[in-house]
Amino acid sequence: MCGDVRLCVPGPALERAARPNQLGPYPPRFVSVSGGHTVKKGGTVVLPCAIQDLSDMSVIWWRQKLALSLRNLVLRDQSRLSLLDGYNLQIRQARPSDAGVYTCAVALSDRDLEQTQTLDVQYGPFIRTVPEAGQLIVQEGNNATLQCTARGNPKPRVRWRKKQDVGGASGVELAPGERLALLRVDRADAGLYECVAENSIGDSVAQIVSLQVLYRPEVVPESRRVHTGEGFKVQLACFVLSDPLAEVTWSRRNSPIDHRRVTSSSELPGARHVLTIDSVQPEDLDTYTCTARNELGTAHAEVVVTGEADKVEITSAPMGGDVDSYDLAWKVKSFSPVLEYKIAYRKTKVNSTGESPGRWKEVLVPTTGRQPVADIHFEQRVTLRHLTPATAYDLRIQAQNKHGWNRVSDTFHFSTIGRAMESRSWSGSRGGRLTLYVHIYFITVGVILASIV
Repeated sequence: MCGDVRLCVPGPALERAARPNQLGPYPPRFVSVSGGHTVKKGGTVVLPCAIQDLSDMSVIWWRQKLALSLRNLVLRDQSRLSLLDGYNLQIRQARPSDAGVYTCAVALSDRDLEQTQTLDVQYGPFIRTVPEAGQLIVQEGNNATLQCTARGNPKPRVRWRKKQDVGGASGVELAPGERLALLRVDRADAGLYECVAENSIGDSVAQIVSLQVLYRPEVVPESRRVHTGEGFKVQLACFVLSDPLAEVTWSRRNSPIDHRRVTSSSELPGARHVLTIDSVQPEDLDTYTCTARNELGTAHAEVVVTGEADKVEITSAPMGGDVDSYDLAWKVKSFSPVLEYKIAYRKTKVNSTGESPGRWKEVLVPTTGRQPVADIHFEQRVTLRHLTPATAYDLRIQAQNKHGWNRVSDTFHFSTIGRAMESRSWSGSRGGRLTLYVHIYFITVGVILASIV
C-alpha cells in the first residue's frame, strides 16, 4: 500500500492535480531516447530524460504506478535517488529490486507525453539448497535427489561435484543442472556434494549438501586364520562398517566371550574391533565370531584361532642346478616345534605336448631337530633325487606339529637341467678354473615357459 494516495497515482494525473499546465509557443518534445541500461549490483546508473520546449511544464518520474519525483523534488528513497542536469534520474547502490521499466512523463492538457527507460541490474550468483539444512539421509537401495536453487543475473550455470576430502578443494565432477538424481544409493555414495553456481559477475559460489546413507553392518576379519601357541598373547580383529553405528560383540560357539580372561576394545570407533587373549590355553584354540548389529540388520565374520603351523614358504630358486636332483629349501612359522614335513611333487603338465601332469609323489621328511630361528621360525633343506632331466615339476609342502598338519603351501614350480647343460671346465689365461653352462637358459627357460602356456 502507498502511504500517500497522491504518490500512488500515475505521474501525469498527479501533475494535473498539482497545477495547471502552461504551454509555450511550441509543444514539448523528448530529446533523449528510450533504451535499455545495465548496471551491476551496488553500482550507479543514470536514466536520461531530456525535454525540449518544456516551458513551465512539470516532469515526473514514476515506476510501477508509484511516483519517484515531481519537478526537481525526489519523493522516494532520497538516499539513493537524485536528479541530475535537469530531470535525469540517478540511482546509486543499485539493487536487484531496482530492475524494471521507468517512465519519464509530462502531463499535457489533452494527453500524456511519456518516455520509458528499462533498467537491468546484474549480480553474482547465490544458492539455496534443498533441504535447507544441507543434509539428506537416505536408506541404502533408495533413490536420492539433491537440489539447489541458484539465483543471479545473468542466469547462473549450475553443476554438481562430489568432494574427495573434507578440507581440500578436490572433487569429481558429476552433472550440470540444479537437480542431481542418484539411483539406488549405496554406502559408497555417502559423502559431501557441492553445488557450484557461476555467471559472468563476480566469483563462483558453492553450497555443500551432505548425503548420509544408512545401511546394515558389514564385517570383515583382519585375518581369517590366526596362528598362535600356548602361553602366547594373541589379538583377533574385525573391521565393521555401518551407519548408524553398530553394537559389536565377540562370541565362541554361540556363547559370549568370558571377559574375565579376554578384553575387547575398539580402535577408531565403529571401525576396528580387537579381541585380546593374554595367554592362550588349549581350550582357546577355536572359532570366534565377530557380530555387528544395528537397526537395519546383523552381520558377522568368523576367525579361526589355531595352533597349527602357518603355510610353508619355499625359499629355494625355481631353476635347479643338477640333471636329476633338486636342492629344496623352505621356512615355516610355528608356535610349537615342527615334528615332520610332507613333500608332494609331480611332473608339470606341458600343454604343447598334450600330456597330463604326473602323479603326486609324497615324501615324509623328519625335522632336523635344529633350534628354530627366532623361536618360532623354522628352516630346513632337503635334496630330491632320481628326477628326470630337463623337466618342470610342481611341488607342495605341509608341516606337522602337535596340533596337526597345517594347510598345504602354495604350489611351487621348479625344473631340472638337461644333460647338454652339464658343466664343462677348462683353464683360463690366468690358470683359473672357469665353468660354462651350455645352453642353460635356452633349454631351461623353454621348459618353464612350456609348462605355463
